[in-house]
Amino acid sequence: NFVIIPKLWQEIMTDGRFKKLLDNCDDLGIVGICYDWRLEENKFRYMIGIRNEKVELEGTKRVSFDDDVFASFKAVGKLPDSVQRTTKFIYQEWFPQSEYEHSSGPELEIYPTGDTNSEDYVCYYMVPVKK
Repeated sequence: NFVIIPKLWQEIMTDGRFKKLLDNCDDLGIVGICYDWRLEENKFRYMIGIRNEKVELEGTKRVSFDDDVFASFKAVGKLPDSVQRTTKFIYQEWFPQSEYEHSSGPELEIYPTGDTNSEDYVCYYMVPVKK
């Protein structure tokens, strides 16, 4: 997820799909979603999208997820470094020291509009949890 996912982001940013998403997103911004976990294989699916039920974009699909309880983490800094640091912190430090475990629901990356190359850029990483 530290190699393939950044390549996917680069691809959609250069082929015009990112602009279509950005033009149609709400105040939440762009989202990255890790879902369909196969923990025993250490695999999951990943998609980039928006929250907007009123728009149908060519070449996209609509998905919905069950309600989950999430632990939310703020990632500050330039992308993708800040999100990768935050993800490592969650799995290497926070989970082992907390009373929570991953619930196998979708993980959400929330990317509000802004300068993603700025050291002050703020986004959020949300992990589904259970006690």
